[in-house]
Amino acid sequence: LNKRLYDATMDKKFSLSFRAIIIGLIVIAVFALANILIYAKLANVPILTHFPRLVGLILLIGSVVLTMSMTAVVSKSLSVALVTPIRELQEAVRKMKTGDFDIDISYQSQDELGQLADDLREACAEMKVVVSDAGAVMEQLAEGKFNVTTENKECYVGEFASLLQAMELMRGQMSETLSKIKMSAEQ
Repeated sequence: LNKRLYDATMDKKFSLSFRAIIIGLIVIAVFALANILIYAKLANVPILTHFPRLVGLILLIGSVVLTMSMTAVVSKSLSVALVTPIRELQEAVRKMKTGDFDIDISYQSQDELGQLADDLREACAEMKVVVSDAGAVMEQLAEGKFNVTTENKECYVGEFASLLQAMELMRGQMSETLSKIKMSAEQ
């Protein structure tokens, strides 16, 4: 069961987890019924003389059925509450993998998934700025404008800092190379 639970999708995890509770409740009801039947058989008494025990058993079975129904409702509610935002975040990450940073994540909450959604929104926005800015800088370099600089230096953090350094190095080297070519041509 643990392997199945680990490999299952989130909605299946809830179903499998609550199934164990339901099975436990059914086992309790069966043991209670068996207990009454065995006691009646050993005492050689008709089952109807154990009316209070039968009422207790009926109440137990009723509570098991009610608990099973409530467990199914809770399982479905938890599944929807967790799976829906997870699927939305999963779709956002898929779009990011294809280079699409125009991502709309509608999920908002104060819980951990809400914080994850906020972080993903911010990361997408910052990556979009870096990619767009780097493209603009490279385009201007290709046009021969070597005095170009980024307008969003603060966005080049972490691994993006090396991208900014490489663009600045390339700009400097290209400018220097073209200056040397120009000087050679003039001579």
